[in-house]
Amino acid sequence: MKKTLRSFAATALLGLTLLTSCNTTNTGGESVDLIVYNGNVYTVNENFDQAEAFAVKDGKIVAVGTTADIRSKYSATEELDAEGKTIYPA
Repeated sequence: MKKTLRSFAATALLGLTLLTSCNTTNTGGESVDLIVYNGNVYTVNENFDQAEAFAVKDGKIVAVGTTADIRSKYSATEELDAEGKTIYPA
């Protein structure tokens, strides 16, 4: 599972280079490096769940969930609005 999550994180971060909206507005909650929100995120967990957002710290995805949940639980030095785009591992 760790290898799969690491692979997903690396691929998702690579895919983020295609997105253009970046800001640094969230300042509450546990500190992470990046929050990606407002997306159509496909995971590679055992159920292949879909989500709207995820938080990244030290190059690893630490949480996946709804935009509201991720943005309320985490604060980031950088946030990226995925503008509804699809993010999935390649």
